[in-house]
Amino acid sequence: MAIWRHPFAEWFEEEIGNHDFMRFRVDHTGIALKMLIENKFIGFMLNSIVEDSINNGSLKVIEYESLSRIPTRTIYLTYLKKNKNAKQIESLLKFLKSKNLEG
Repeated sequence: MAIWRHPFAEWFEEEIGNHDFMRFRVDHTGIALKMLIENKFIGFMLNSIVEDSINNGSLKVIEYESLSRIPTRTIYLTYLKKNKNAKQIESLLKFLKSKNLEG
């Protein structure tokens, strides 16, 4: 587990203060979800990851409205380079390019 880095750490500290015992990152969503379900901690998770657990009652959403704007994060869609010509990859890239042009 690693300490969160800027800018998310700065936002988090502004929200709750400087409490190192509350700041850690789990880089594997499956482990993070397991820790949430086993009541090891509370945390921020993407809805798509926890939706089933919320719907079946294993997890509960904590209603929270940030005092300040939550920083954006850069994400990357990646694929194995040797699969570039696979039909699924080509279709996805074509779709994404078309959506990007519309926006």
